[in-house]
Amino acid sequence: AGLGSQQEGVAALEAFVMKQVDKALSNAKSALPEDTLASLKAFKDYTKALQEDVLKLHASDQKDIDLDLDDIKNCSDSGLEAKRSSMEDLRRQHHSCREQQAAMVDTTMSACEEYN
Repeated sequence: AGLGSQQEGVAALEAFVMKQVDKALSNAKSALPEDTLASLKAFKDYTKALQEDVLKLHASDQKDIDLDLDDIKNCSDSGLEAKRSSMEDLRRQHHSCREQQAAMVDTTMSACEEYN
C-alpha cells in the first residue's frame, strides 16, 4: 500500500468519524448524556480548527517550496560565477584587513611593553 492509499484511508476514516459526530449532535432524540454531547461538540470544534491549521501550514509550506524551486530554476552558471568572484574579492579584503589588524595589535603590544 502506497502513501496515496494511506492518505485516502485516513481521509475516509476522518470523514466517517466526523459524520458520526455530526449525526450524534444533530439527533435531538439522542440517548447520549449532555456531557458526552458537549465532549463531541468540543471534539468537532477542535477537529475543525485542526483541519484549518493543517491547510494553512500546507499552503505556507507549498509557498516555501515554490520559492525554492524558483530560486533553483533561476540559478545559472554566470550568476554563480559572479557570486564566486564577489566572494573572492571580499575574502582578499578581509585578509588584508586582518593583516592590518595584526600589525596594529603588535604595535599596541610593543607600546604597552615599553610603557610598563
